[in-house]
Amino acid sequence: MSAIDIFSKIIVPIISILTLIWAVASIFIVYGQNKKLAVFEKKNYVSKAVFDKLFALFQTVSDLMFELYNAFQKNLYPKLDCLNTATKEEKIIKMRTFQDETKALLNKFIKEIHTNRFLIEFDIFEALVDFEECAKNLYVRYEDRIHDEDACKEDRWLSREDKKQLEEQSIKLRDHYETIESLMEEYILYLQVD
Repeated sequence: MSAIDIFSKIIVPIISILTLIWAVASIFIVYGQNKKLAVFEKKNYVSKAVFDKLFALFQTVSDLMFELYNAFQKNLYPKLDCLNTATKEEKIIKMRTFQDETKALLNKFIKEIHTNRFLIEFDIFEALVDFEECAKNLYVRYEDRIHDEDACKEDRWLSREDKKQLEEQSIKLRDHYETIESLMEEYILYLQVD
């Protein structure tokens, strides 16, 4: 037997086995890619009425969140005290007005997300509830701030660190808002009107 015959008897079966292994591996690779592509192209089909309702709901919720985080940052917990009024009583009245306006916005927001819970995707709803909890906490703590304005120096409830922490939490509402905005945008783009 020549060297070529021995070489062909050894190499040909090895090449055949490697070709078979590559063919099997290719099948799994193509199957995995097709599966990923199917998930990527998958859309959630909804009726036009449902899409319109959901779009209007997201617009309303977005407006309310925007107004809320602005109310907390500009009126309730501003970096600089913007209430330059003549008397302490006038300042308290203005603070109560801000508090009442914010309460009305917060109640509208809570009603909007909870009465339409069945339309809102779970992850978005959880993010909205986180925003709600943060806003409610800031709202409840605002009563302490009003008390501090009305009290004498010895009767303060909020320390300087507390005030700074509340200001930072009011700023974090904007981060919540931006996160929820992107979640809602992704979800709207995911939907396909049928």
